[in-house]
Amino acid sequence: MTFLHARVATAMVLFAAIAGAWGIVDYYRHRAVSPNFWGVIVVGELNGVPMKRLLILTICLFSLAGCVPVTQVEGMQVTTETATAFTNRLPVILKQETPTPTQTPYDLPDLTIPYGYRIVYDDPCPHGSPGTITVTVQNIGTNHAGPFVAALNAQETSFNGLLSGASTPLEAHFTRGPVGSVYAEADTQNQIVESNEDNNMWLIKMTPPGPCVTPTPTHTPTPTFTPESTLTPEPATVTPTPTWTVIGQGQ
Repeated sequence: MTFLHARVATAMVLFAAIAGAWGIVDYYRHRAVSPNFWGVIVVGELNGVPMKRLLILTICLFSLAGCVPVTQVEGMQVTTETATAFTNRLPVILKQETPTPTQTPYDLPDLTIPYGYRIVYDDPCPHGSPGTITVTVQNIGTNHAGPFVAALNAQETSFNGLLSGASTPLEAHFTRGPVGSVYAEADTQNQIVESNEDNNMWLIKMTPPGPCVTPTPTHTPTPTFTPESTLTPEPATVTPTPTWTVIGQGQ
């Protein structure tokens, strides 16, 4: 009998160990308490296995997993506070999200308008004359710029893009001069993320030129022609032809 009791006790211990391992595996797999597991616990209790501690431990583990928030086992209550105490002792594994790569200032374009302009009037006198203003838009950044809009004296022009280190002319036409100021701005609609957003505008005010001097017309006198002197012809002298008269012709 002693031998038989020893074997039964060993079987009970192995049964409890297997049931405990089963519960721990279900806990780490975040699975709810299945009817099969409850059956294992009931069988262990009916066979006299000291399952109280095993049952309490299992329910605590499932409470940590969020499967059993509040329960009561044989007069002993396992609450969410107990589960929280166990949770504070467990390592927390956070999911690492891959950050979205952001461009550094060294990989961005930079649109600017360098100093310099050109004004061409269609007529010699700028007052009231139409003409054209021309400035330059330059990309001094280390990356290419996509499509953007630039403005010159409130006239906008669209560009398909600008390579790093490249430049392009920006023109504006006016119908009546003279031009008193030049105001240019690149990327007026903030379409481009730039390494420097403070160098897109350029303004210069000029003193209008003075009035044009109208030349005084000079009168060219009409030339007068003096007639040449006339020569008075001398009267011609007529020499009479001599006539011969024969007197007293002899017989």
